[in-house]
Amino acid sequence: MKKINRCVIMVVMFVLLVSCSSGNSPQSSQVNQGTRFLKNVDITAYQQEIDAIVTGSVDNEYLKAIVADDALTADEMNEFNRRVKQCYAQRGYNFSYDVNSGNSTVSRLDGQSVEVSLEDLDNVTYKCSDDTGYSRLVVKYASAVYNPKNLDLKPYVVKCLIDHGLADQSYSIADYVHDSQQRSGPFEVLDDESADVQKRNQTSVCVRDPLGNVE
Repeated sequence: MKKINRCVIMVVMFVLLVSCSSGNSPQSSQVNQGTRFLKNVDITAYQQEIDAIVTGSVDNEYLKAIVADDALTADEMNEFNRRVKQCYAQRGYNFSYDVNSGNSTVSRLDGQSVEVSLEDLDNVTYKCSDDTGYSRLVVKYASAVYNPKNLDLKPYVVKCLIDHGLADQSYSIADYVHDSQQRSGPFEVLDDESADVQKRNQTSVCVRDPLGNVE
């Protein structure tokens, strides 16, 4: 598999963002605890996709164990997160995943910038996050939280945008697909720091949680 730079990876919908810290924090042997998983979820509707994650993961014994009962508990996800943190720490990095935002950050424990070891970090990321299946499982976990029945969310996003006055009544799924890709239409406010904060927040909610299961 061809390796890619892990400094910025964006996964559309639940936005799993892996960003490389500058490493200016003081050296520490402590692993940042980050935000804890809080919800137990039923993954029955995502079983086929999760089976593919298991099959495509090399070091997958823990992954296989926790998905065997068609559910993921908060305790299981927190333990998985702990193992990933430990894997990074053993190789000289601090890893932190924020459940609320879907953001992951990586920094060096010796305080140096990750820019001096990007190839090494790439290898560590594959070993700790990818080969274990963690990086893909957290996306499916988030999907199960926001969309437990694995529905096609596009019609619901469109309805949410229309209902909150962020798009007119003629706004279509095709419009949404185009605008979300081009960051145009209702999505322009997400890149405009001067835009109305309420509109920016509501647009984010419509994309992230159009079914209203969390927000």
